[in-house]
Amino acid sequence: MASESPAETPIIPHQSLNPTAPTTILLIHGALSTSEEWNLVAPHLQPTYHLLIPDLPRHGASTALTPFTIPHTTTLLAHLILTHAHNSAAHIVGLSLGAHLAVHFAATHPTLVLSVFATGLSRFGGGPNPTLFAYGFHISQALERAVPPSLIQRALPDLDLSCPRTASSVSLCREIEEVIRAVPAGFPKRVLVVAGAKGGWVPTGDSVESARVVGGLVGRGEGGEASRCVVHWGMRHAWSRQDPRLFARAVEAWVERGEVLEGEGFESLL
Repeated sequence: MASESPAETPIIPHQSLNPTAPTTILLIHGALSTSEEWNLVAPHLQPTYHLLIPDLPRHGASTALTPFTIPHTTTLLAHLILTHAHNSAAHIVGLSLGAHLAVHFAATHPTLVLSVFATGLSRFGGGPNPTLFAYGFHISQALERAVPPSLIQRALPDLDLSCPRTASSVSLCREIEEVIRAVPAGFPKRVLVVAGAKGGWVPTGDSVESARVVGGLVGRGEGGEASRCVVHWGMRHAWSRQDPRLFARAVEAWVERGEVLEGEGFESLL
């Protein structure tokens, strides 16, 4: 689709917390979630940072914003940063699908990005047949909704599962899959790639091998010397809902010093 002019680009629905703080962090949620995904992490970052927390197109309060594609979404995020972030730039934090959008956004709008914190990335360009993925993902969401929440919480006692969800559809799952498969145009900014690898009988850990492959690509980018790739064996894919304080401290270490939080279980993969 053609790029929208600034006058035509809407302000994506979002939360803006502590707008007087001098440094802005943009938090990008995962697939079929909403901006409320960050409601446990935000209180730990809010005293220090200005937080912009959007609902992605076709998610949450942005359900009417279509389509959910990389060009459309990054245009909306760029407009949000240009109009609301301090000095028209922000540190970008993304989880899962949000991590994919974070690295794409840094590749296409590097002047608006200070750094990237990307956790839960999948390997770029690979994956199953797109149609099969869309139907499989949609069916898995329907099955998950059919399971009593008490049983899910019993299986995952260390996760807070109270976050609102966005309704699934085959068309939305197809658009999500296209975002996940897409290969970023480059890595011009420093990126921290994180894998939460805690497993168990419920498969909630990130692929360490995928993180290592992605980390290798990031390391060869323009921001490669300052980029890192780490794993935490005690954290799950959605570790922002498992240990939000640790998540916030890890973000702060990366934002402030370009460092991985020391002494908290993070191990280098490269």
